[in-house]
Amino acid sequence: MAQFKFDEEDSAVRNTSRQRSGAGFSQKLIKWGLAKNEKQANLYLLLLVIIMLGLIIYINFRTFYTPIDTSVIDDPSLSI
Repeated sequence: MAQFKFDEEDSAVRNTSRQRSGAGFSQKLIKWGLAKNEKQANLYLLLLVIIMLGLIIYINFRTFYTPIDTSVIDDPSLSI
């Protein structure tokens, strides 16, 4: 029976265990000094998304809400 010797790792196996470093806005927040690490930067970005969604919902409700103009109803000149 043949014996196999595994002294070297295969390059495909070696690269799969490496974690992806954060990119984009989280790294910008860290670079600007607004966040200490990637986890804190991601939490800030999540909070920003939640605030923006709340603002969008608030603006949409204000846009479609039309208060009843009571001055037209109470005007005596319009009575029959």
